[in-house]
Amino acid sequence: MNVKKILFGAIISTAVCFSACLNGNSEITETSAESITAAEETISAESEPETATAAEQSDNFMLCGNGYSSEDIYIEIDGNALTETDMGNIRRMKKLSAVSIENPSVPLVEMFAENPLVTKIELCNFDGDISEYIDLLKSFDIVVINAVKYSGRDSALIYGELSDAFVRYEKNSDRLFDLPTDGIALAVPAVILSRGSDGFDTWNAPIGELTVGISNFTDKKQTVCRLEIFYESENGDEAAVFRNGESFLEFDAAAAPLGEAAFTVDDTVFDYKSAANGVYKVRVTFENDTAEAEFVIANSDGLEFLTAEQRELFDKTHEFSVKYTSESWMYSDSWGRENEPAQLSEKALETVCECYTYDYAAEYADRFSVDGSGALYENDWRSGSPVYEFTLFSPISISDERVDFKATVVNSHGDDPYFVWFYELNYSMVKTDGGWRFDKFQFWR
Repeated sequence: MNVKKILFGAIISTAVCFSACLNGNSEITETSAESITAAEETISAESEPETATAAEQSDNFMLCGNGYSSEDIYIEIDGNALTETDMGNIRRMKKLSAVSIENPSVPLVEMFAENPLVTKIELCNFDGDISEYIDLLKSFDIVVINAVKYSGRDSALIYGELSDAFVRYEKNSDRLFDLPTDGIALAVPAVILSRGSDGFDTWNAPIGELTVGISNFTDKKQTVCRLEIFYESENGDEAAVFRNGESFLEFDAAAAPLGEAAFTVDDTVFDYKSAANGVYKVRVTFENDTAEAEFVIANSDGLEFLTAEQRELFDKTHEFSVKYTSESWMYSDSWGRENEPAQLSEKALETVCECYTYDYAAEYADRFSVDGSGALYENDWRSGSPVYEFTLFSPISISDERVDFKATVVNSHGDDPYFVWFYELNYSMVKTDGGWRFDKFQFWR
C-alpha cells in the first residue's frame, strides 16, 4: 500500500471515529470498517493509474544515474549498470542519434544498430572480440572504439571492414595522469625515427634507438633476465629477431629497491632501419616479474603507396584541413549539441571540391569551419597535451579507382614518462572525372 493510500485511509478512519464519539458510541461497527476498505479501494483505483500514466508520459528520466530528456540526441551509458527501467527509457527517446557505451555488449550495440536514427557510436573500455561487433558497427556513420589494449589484429579487421564509416580506434588513455605506484614500470620513447627527421612530421628531436627506463616500486632489487621486442601485426604479436639471430637479449642491468635504472638497445644489437613501420612492444623479464611498454618504429611516414598525383592531393588536403577543418563532429563530447546544418557558399564549395568529392562536401558541410554566410574561415589550432609526436600511414586496400588507408597518430606526455598513447584514423580517396579526390579525410591535430 503506498503512502498516499495510507494517508487517505487514515483521514477517513479518523472521520468515522470522530462521528461515532459524537453519537456516544466508541465502537467502530463492521459497516464502518467496510466503508473504509471500499474508500481505500476507490482511491487506489483512481490515483495509482494516474501516477503510472504520469511517469510514462514524463519527458525527463534517469539513465545510469544521469538525467536525460526524451528529446535528447546523445546519451552516455554503462553496460554494466543498465536496468530494465533504463532500457525502457532509452526506447522512449525520439531524437537519439549518438551514444557512448562504457563496457559495451553485443546485444546492447545491436539495439542501437537497429535504430536508424542512431548514426554515431562510441565503445569505451572495450575488451571484447571485435569480430562479434563488426557487422553491427557497419550500421553507423561514425565509430569510436576506445580499447583496453591495442591490437594489430583488431585494427586490421576494423579498417578492412568498416570502409564506409569514419573510424577512430584508440588505446584507452585513462591512465594519462596516473603514475605507477607499485610493481615495475617501463619508460620508453614514443617513436623511434631510425632514418632521422628529414621529411617527418614530428615536433620533437628524432630518437634513433630504444632506451628502456626501469622504475622499481618494490622493496626488492630487480635484475633484468631478458628483453624481447614484438611487432603488433594483424597476425598477432610477432617476435623481432636481433642481430645475433635470437629473439631475445640478455642484459646486465638491475634496479635497486625503490630505485631506477636504464639501458639502451643500440643499433649494434637491433637493426632499426630494416624494421617494418608500425607499433611495437618491448617486454622485459625480471627474476619474478615482467613489464611491457609500447612504442612506434618508423623508417618513413608510410605514404610510399600513393602515386605522385595522389601524394600531391594528400599534401594539399592536409594543408586545407589545417586551415578549415572542424573536427569537433568526431568526438563524443560534442555529440550532444544539435547544430543548424552548415551551408557552403558557392565559392566555398568550389574550394572544398579541390580536395574532396562534391557529394562529400555537400553532405558533410558541417565538418568544415563555415561562418553564417557560408564562407570558410581559418582555424587557430593550438597544441595541448598530450604532446603530438608523429603520424604513420599504412595502406588498407588499393585499386585503380579507390585507395583506403589509415594513420597511426602517436602522442606522449611530458609529465608522465611511462605514457605513450596512440590512436588510428581512416581515409579514402576515389578517382573522379576531375582527378583524385578524398571522400574521407580525418585531421589528426
